[in-house]
Amino acid sequence: EEEREGKIRGRPRQREQQQHQHEEKQQHEEKQQQQQPQQKQKRRHTSKGKDVTTLSNAGSFGTKGWDLPIIHIVNSRFMQSQGRLKTLAWARLYLFKAFCLSTMTHQTTQNFVWIIKTDPNLHPDVRTALVDMLRPYRNYYLVGSENNYLIGHEVGSWRGGVEGDDVLRSPIYTGDLDLLRRAHEYQNERIVLETRLDADDGLTTGYLEYVQRTALEKFGSGTTATTTENNYDEIIDATPPDHTSSTTERPKWMYWCSRQNAEWFADPTVDVGVTNAVQHTLLCVTPGITIGFPVGTRYEDVRQFEHTRIIKDINREGGCGLTNNTACVDLVTAFPMMAVRSRTPTSAGMMGIRMEERDALDKDKRLLLWKLLQSEKYFGIDADDVRTANRFIHQNIVDIARDNLKGQCTPGHSCKQSSKEQLQRLTELALMKFKGISIDEPKQVVLEDGNDAQ
Repeated sequence: EEEREGKIRGRPRQREQQQHQHEEKQQHEEKQQQQQPQQKQKRRHTSKGKDVTTLSNAGSFGTKGWDLPIIHIVNSRFMQSQGRLKTLAWARLYLFKAFCLSTMTHQTTQNFVWIIKTDPNLHPDVRTALVDMLRPYRNYYLVGSENNYLIGHEVGSWRGGVEGDDVLRSPIYTGDLDLLRRAHEYQNERIVLETRLDADDGLTTGYLEYVQRTALEKFGSGTTATTTENNYDEIIDATPPDHTSSTTERPKWMYWCSRQNAEWFADPTVDVGVTNAVQHTLLCVTPGITIGFPVGTRYEDVRQFEHTRIIKDINREGGCGLTNNTACVDLVTAFPMMAVRSRTPTSAGMMGIRMEERDALDKDKRLLLWKLLQSEKYFGIDADDVRTANRFIHQNIVDIARDNLKGQCTPGHSCKQSSKEQLQRLTELALMKFKGISIDEPKQVVLEDGNDAQ
């Protein structure tokens, strides 16, 4: 009993010691966080529900002004004018997570502002899920806007403030508002880059850094950006060349694009779908098309071309101020594979959603390509996320096709009769297969100029 009584009397002291140790540990952790303000935790959610937490550079933006010589805007669209098509939205969200978000979080620089525009009436469940995916990243924004700019869209761009004005007066569901306002404020005093990335596509991990590095080499900095502990040279280790020499040609604008990409096809017979590779000669693929504005260049000074015409028209007409017309566009070839595009029935244009065997890589090369897409060095795509997207598409193919058919001809989306016919046919085929009826499917031939034929 004396021993028991002694233990009881000792418990308050023991609890005090444990509380003291806990406070010391908490103070130590807070001190470490203060000493490393630029390290930000990123969470990559897998389809198994696990949170994988890693440390990554969160972007060297500073807290005042704009310390970087470049303002890099990446523009994506998600379910614009189609917000109430719930099954289609979920399918596209799974593709976004698998291909688009994963490759953006793996970029070798986070010195960019990613603006994802969506229908303000996007189904609240889908919007909540999308916000949860983006919330860990201060430079990723979900914006309720139907307006798009550059290359066949509204007049204006980030340079000149038109696009920034639209974003800032629209509902913004996630992202650092102060950072966004500073990017808008300094858009005339810094190099501006605008990159296109569809929400179901992805870029190789070094793509955005490559564009930024070459923009500095081509344009020079041309800014009054100061050198700070968060300087851009932490990410880009090349000093910009002297741009004051009268003998140095400087372009008034530049394009960047790639002619090569991987393709991913949803396939019910393979748990992770199937991959293939495409190489064009005179056609820019849409993921990663970038327009660059050096300091002093207005939106009105920059020629705009459809992605199918960029190489042909620039080679023939030039216009960027360089003697050599072909130097007005950088055809990026710095990586084994520049981009990945998902080809599924969620596509509004319905072009090339089947892989023709005559155009397919052999089995060994497809396996190597799949390994490249999963590589942290080049894309960082999670196989579990791809499985989830593939499974959802084929379990919900009828509702996806019906939603996509309803979404045809909405503002900013395809209105081709061929797309409608394919979606109607896809719905009929899916229903017949569900009922156990055997039927031969028509084959589709995809032409390089964007036309499709049965």
